[in-house]
Amino acid sequence: MLHRPEDISFYPSFVDRTEEVQLYEDNGHSSVEDLECYGGLYAGDFTQFLDSVMNKIQVQPIMESWFWRGDLAFVPCNTALRNILDLYRRNSRCDVYSRQRFDQVEVLSNAVRYTLVHGIARSLDRRLFTRHPVTGIVTEHKFPYITLPEFQLTAHPCIAHLHANILMRRNQEYSSPAAFELAKFLREDPFDWRTLPRSPFPPRMNDSSSSISSLNSSGKAGRLPACKSRKRPRPLEKTSDTDTRVKNALQEDVRALDNVLPPKKPRLVRTPLRVFAQRPVRQHRVWR
Repeated sequence: MLHRPEDISFYPSFVDRTEEVQLYEDNGHSSVEDLECYGGLYAGDFTQFLDSVMNKIQVQPIMESWFWRGDLAFVPCNTALRNILDLYRRNSRCDVYSRQRFDQVEVLSNAVRYTLVHGIARSLDRRLFTRHPVTGIVTEHKFPYITLPEFQLTAHPCIAHLHANILMRRNQEYSSPAAFELAKFLREDPFDWRTLPRSPFPPRMNDSSSSISSLNSSGKAGRLPACKSRKRPRPLEKTSDTDTRVKNALQEDVRALDNVLPPKKPRLVRTPLRVFAQRPVRQHRVWR
């Protein structure tokens, strides 16, 4: 039977009060940028998953800091990693607006088996204990923990893998051949994340019916022009077409707002008064 993340501890005694661990606490990590590129998201979209159960696990209090530091992690099974690699490859080759979101892949939404990867040194001589989720029987596991059972998580396998990939890459030890191929794919980085646009928004329409009919006939109404992924990094000082359209749209809104608002009243400038210091009166000495 599959164990839960709260069913593993450094102590043989388990507590009912568990701690919540976010696999990623912000969207500025390079692994998050990989997920946005290859996982079918747009720039900054991962923020909607920060507080989701797809980014969280429940662990024993003694294990919280180990998962938070990245010394312990759960990696999906080889089959799930193959499906993730296929998704990333498809999304890296197609149009950026035709990518498939990672949370909409059916084979990755089913029950996925996980194994524990660790960065525990042999010199620490730490023992791990697992608790059966039904019977409550506690089992002891010694280094290198080859007798550990498999686990099931509420977190999404794509997010869990990126969290575990950092540890596996640091240790240069991978849980399966698919984990090594996936790490190699992300290291080669065929997608330049700096070209990833924001979420698409409806373009500004003109009042003329000809422009609307032309957009409807072309079937591209409400969609930005296609943007291909780039293999070479783009200079940072150049702005994208999307940024230019947004800037022009904001300038048009400001000009339209200036035409609607009433003109401002002229400001009255008051000249400050000049204060002259009074010259002291010179007194003459009186002779008696």
